[in-house]
Amino acid sequence: IPENVSPSRTELHVYRVNVDGVTLERAQASIRLAGNVITPPLIVQRRVIFVTDRREIHIFNIDPNNKKEPVTVLASQPASLSSPMVTHLVVRDSTLFIGDRRLAKHEIRLTTSELQTPYIVNEGDVFDGPLHMVGEAVVHQRRPKLGAGMTITAAAIDDEAKPIWTTYLGQPVLSATLNQEDKAIDVLTSGAALFRVTQDQLSSDATLDTPFDTEGAGVGIFDTVLDMGDSKQALYSTTDQTSVIVYDPKATTTRLRQTRLNMSGARVGGPAMHFADGLLLPLASGEVTVLNYQTGAPKMAAFLPPREPGETVRWARPALVQDGKEFVISDDKKNIFRVGLSPPNTPPALKQLASAVLTTGLGDRLAASGDQVYGVLPDPSGDLLLRFNKRNLKQEQELALQGKVFWGPEAVGGRVFVGVESMGTEEAAPDAEEAEGPVLELLCLDGSDKPLWKSALPYGKLTGLPLAQG
Repeated sequence: IPENVSPSRTELHVYRVNVDGVTLERAQASIRLAGNVITPPLIVQRRVIFVTDRREIHIFNIDPNNKKEPVTVLASQPASLSSPMVTHLVVRDSTLFIGDRRLAKHEIRLTTSELQTPYIVNEGDVFDGPLHMVGEAVVHQRRPKLGAGMTITAAAIDDEAKPIWTTYLGQPVLSATLNQEDKAIDVLTSGAALFRVTQDQLSSDATLDTPFDTEGAGVGIFDTVLDMGDSKQALYSTTDQTSVIVYDPKATTTRLRQTRLNMSGARVGGPAMHFADGLLLPLASGEVTVLNYQTGAPKMAAFLPPREPGETVRWARPALVQDGKEFVISDDKKNIFRVGLSPPNTPPALKQLASAVLTTGLGDRLAASGDQVYGVLPDPSGDLLLRFNKRNLKQEQELALQGKVFWGPEAVGGRVFVGVESMGTEEAAPDAEEAEGPVLELLCLDGSDKPLWKSALPYGKLTGLPLAQG
């Protein structure tokens, strides 16, 4: 009987029934486990398997004829989670699967009393339900890391859990676009399914079960929509990073098309964006490349600043300047660059136009308004908003925000917007209500020394980009 005596400790009590079959009596001293027992144990013949919420594994052998110590440890693994997590487990014969923030296959070696781990997959994903072993497959449900929705997957037990089939559930809407020509709303889900909502369907409260176009459906979970110009959009996954789904409302045949990206084994090191009619990708190797989103091939020579051998780089999201013909980008090595295109009648390439070394690092995104580029410096006592001249990248202002940035900076309609959560100050937005606790504000910046305006957000944090009108 497990007793969770504290968040970090469980006492496993062992009792036996006396000869009359009515009274319980203690059979041996209790066994201490790290973490709490949340998931019911598995019983396989004379073995009982316990896994705690700290991923400590104990496989006990039960010998009722042993009057002194009927429960002994057959195999075990120490706790490996720093914070509690519900674990799911399934066992068949000597094979044990455990799912929590990963899926691990274990083999129980009875002859040597060992618990071996042939493979671990899906690191960072969250396993949300029971595991099942069906034939040669383990069936699981999980939420992809940084992704959206849920996947139900049958994975090959003996082939490192490679998917046999996958079904995607609970896929939220990523974009809704008014299609003027067809007088309908085109809705794209995170599973790359296109639904078309007509005026008649809107007025009749109809339920749409069948996608209008499924060319890209089932190929993965996407979490980012990029505006590619000329009404085109690209669905991009920050976890998969190997392909995009291009949505073209003007296409005469299929409106969705998958493009495999020619990454040559490289890993993405920052957010993607549209640039020079291509897909701009900052790479962890230190390069910044632009790929043709229709073919997946490079459009031009990459930008490659000096790096140490084997150095890994994390890039911020770039800010577009010069009407989208240049961009400013910073890295986690305290460097900031302005990059543009090579001159006409020369081989296409990304060219460095300016650079500077920062005194401190910036946040994960930049945004521009006019000649000014904004970035956020996280600080425990209150974030700082830094403003740079786009031409020479010289820092021109450091503005204390008296709070933490929860959204932005984002460029919309020639302005930059930042969402700030603070405890309230005398300079709060004029429409902010007096209340205890955090205050949410939206700041509008136009490149001058002070915010153009502030506005309270009484209904909560922003979930998308504002719409500029006029």
